[in-house]
Amino acid sequence: MQRNKNGRKVIVWPLLACILMGTACLLQARLGAQNRQSTAVIRGTVRSEDGTPLYGIFVRTTGVVKNATTYVYTDDKVIYEFPPLPVGAYQVSVGVAWKKPVQLTASGATENFTIELGAGLVNQVTGLSLLKVIPGTEAEKNLLGEGCVACHSTTRMFLNAPAVPSGWDTVIKKMKVLLEESDWYPPAMLNADHPMHGHYQKLFSPENLKKLAEFLTNITPETKYEYADRALVRPTGEAARAVFTEWKLPPGTGRAADVLADPDGILWFIAGGNSVGRLDPRTGEAVVWKAPGVPSDSRFHDMEMDARGDLWITASYLDKVFKFETRALKFTSWDTGGTGEGWTYTAGKEMGHRTTYPHTGGLDSARNYWVTTMGGKDSGVIRVDAVTGAIKKIELPATSKWAYTYGLDVDKNDNVWFTEHQQSKISRIDKDGKLTEYSTPTPFNLPRRIRVDSKGRAWFTGSGYPAHISMLDPVTAKITEYEYGIPSGYPYWIRVDKNDKIWFNSSEPGNMIGKFDPETKKFTLFTFPQVDAHSINGHIDNRTDPVGILYSKPGQEVITRMYVRP
Repeated sequence: MQRNKNGRKVIVWPLLACILMGTACLLQARLGAQNRQSTAVIRGTVRSEDGTPLYGIFVRTTGVVKNATTYVYTDDKVIYEFPPLPVGAYQVSVGVAWKKPVQLTASGATENFTIELGAGLVNQVTGLSLLKVIPGTEAEKNLLGEGCVACHSTTRMFLNAPAVPSGWDTVIKKMKVLLEESDWYPPAMLNADHPMHGHYQKLFSPENLKKLAEFLTNITPETKYEYADRALVRPTGEAARAVFTEWKLPPGTGRAADVLADPDGILWFIAGGNSVGRLDPRTGEAVVWKAPGVPSDSRFHDMEMDARGDLWITASYLDKVFKFETRALKFTSWDTGGTGEGWTYTAGKEMGHRTTYPHTGGLDSARNYWVTTMGGKDSGVIRVDAVTGAIKKIELPATSKWAYTYGLDVDKNDNVWFTEHQQSKISRIDKDGKLTEYSTPTPFNLPRRIRVDSKGRAWFTGSGYPAHISMLDPVTAKITEYEYGIPSGYPYWIRVDKNDKIWFNSSEPGNMIGKFDPETKKFTLFTFPQVDAHSINGHIDNRTDPVGILYSKPGQEVITRMYVRP
């Protein structure tokens, strides 16, 4: 206070403002400290009925963040321990039969379980593990893997087996119709000049379909329970140190197709065929924006974030690419239909619809967006100029028609790498526009996604039979293939983290993510919680140590982050 010219005491408002601001900052700091301290750990053991401690058992919890579920395994010390969680009420469960309420306080909580190995752990049984123990020859089981896993894991067959064995005939007939109506197999089946024509004709021949139907009668609704004790998947070592957190998206969002993290850790996703969303992993709060006037069957498929934080998206069925400005919340689109002949559907409800099928994109240092256009005999690669919006197509040689250009990545030197899926080739467009093609050593390698490491080596998934991940050394032009032990694995996406470790998924058994160390040549396979949850794309969250793996699951309004404890 000060005295005015009349001698009265008056408040000096700037001084008062400073006092109030200081008090507010102090309170905010104290509240922030309280919030930072308001987490604790739930831990415990899982034992069999005879008291034996059990390793490799999935434990899950839900609680304070209502749309979030966290999963851990009992480790090699046969204990489970969740990462720090906000204090409050939780439910902790093991398998499908054991659940307990837990009140988590600042001092933590301990909850122990006694369980029985067997049908109560059917959530730790996969199609792959069941195939190993049910009747049937290796040839029959391989036919199932090679012929069906391209679209769904064998786990789905065990989860959704017909009520009676004869029901498999109906399933096979339905699959044959869907095969003819898809955008994938008809070009190969109907065109003799297609590189996969003979392969698919043989694979889906009436003789093979008959054999498949006969073998499938071994799979009934009871099979997964009858063989559960012999088919349990129980990881050890590094594989048991994985932690998974999944967030359910708002109802009606639609299935998530892709998810990535921005520099602040906020998760961005595409879902519902025409929407972009943002989720705060700390609160679980999600917001979704639909592209105006864009139908839900547009198939938002692939997403990348540029240096400004804007999202670039392919809309495969709609024949467009989109940019979503994350600050202005604005969509901009470009038509890709004029870049080629594309593919016209020949059957089903989509009959007559034409699309070049823009599939996978990547950004160069000038923010130009490069995209594979998969559809038709003239599939190729296009570039969308970031400044003018002009689209240019890079044509493939006549010897590479029906290539089905698929995965794409742009390396640090602005070389564009992409896969020619059905030609089983890897291609590179250098900065001068020169195209170089490399054939894979294994016929019908069927490369899918591709990523380049810090040394300039191109890593890609081979979804043929047997399944590989492969590395192309651009210095020697040599391709080295690495099998990871699941011949029908059908690996799909692949990523390289900041430490040059390779991450990929395996469509068989569906709920599996692999890690490959190029230095030690060691594979580690991580089984994630949902047994029928083949992920169609993954991203690396390199902000953290250890790194995080982000993925979505087809048919589910869920996104997931995984990391591996040291």
